[in-house]
Amino acid sequence: AVQWGAIDQNPAREVTRFRLAPRRRYVSDADFRAVYAAAEPMVQCAMDLAVLTGLRRADLLGLTRASLTDDGIAVATGKTGKALVILWSDELRAVVKRALGLPPHTRQALIANRRGRPYTPDGFSSQFRKALQRAPQE
Repeated sequence: AVQWGAIDQNPAREVTRFRLAPRRRYVSDADFRAVYAAAEPMVQCAMDLAVLTGLRRADLLGLTRASLTDDGIAVATGKTGKALVILWSDELRAVVKRALGLPPHTRQALIANRRGRPYTPDGFSSQFRKALQRAPQE
């Protein structure tokens, strides 16, 4: 509005930005196993892929069958834009095979909802949050 000349100055100029404190909680192996056991199979596959690939959630949810190459999983990361290929390992092949074996079988997204569509970030977070709630608390 300032650039358009509709107002003289930005009314939000004096508002301080809300800053979150950095996370200090480390997820232990026991925490991971508890949530994993309570999660839906597709969320379990996403958790395994995250551990094996180191990809961020948005990049995991963007993986498709076209991402699967002879050499590995090809991905252009969303944050940095760097193209990379995560080479196949026996464990990675097994997780991808397990994910593709889950219904529905006719879909492009590797990590998909029950309708075969890629999870939205909110939809996946909802599924993960349900697993957190079902997991036994220490």
